[in-house]
Amino acid sequence: MTWRQGEEYRTAKGEFAADVMSYIVITVTSFIILYLTSLQEDVTPLDEYVHSDDGAYGWEFLDTIRYDEWGVTVYLLNMTSQRWLTGRPSEQHRGGTLHKDKPKKESV
Repeated sequence: MTWRQGEEYRTAKGEFAADVMSYIVITVTSFIILYLTSLQEDVTPLDEYVHSDDGAYGWEFLDTIRYDEWGVTVYLLNMTSQRWLTGRPSEQHRGGTLHKDKPKKESV
């Protein structure tokens, strides 16, 4: 190894160390910010509403639809959200989840 090659190696090694240090500083700073924001105890009226149980929330399984040609199964659900205003019926939402089948192993 010539002197010049050794200098390039030390420079690259120094840049790597600087990159590692910047990642460490960013990670530690992120964790500190997340920790400090988790200590915040300001509760808004919206927070209270969303986290209150009015007995309306729930879900019901409706049906399963199988699509063999695409290799997927759809599970249909009826979901009920919280009541928005006192005396009004709760909101109903229909939704589904799509599940891809596991690939079958083909024999060689």
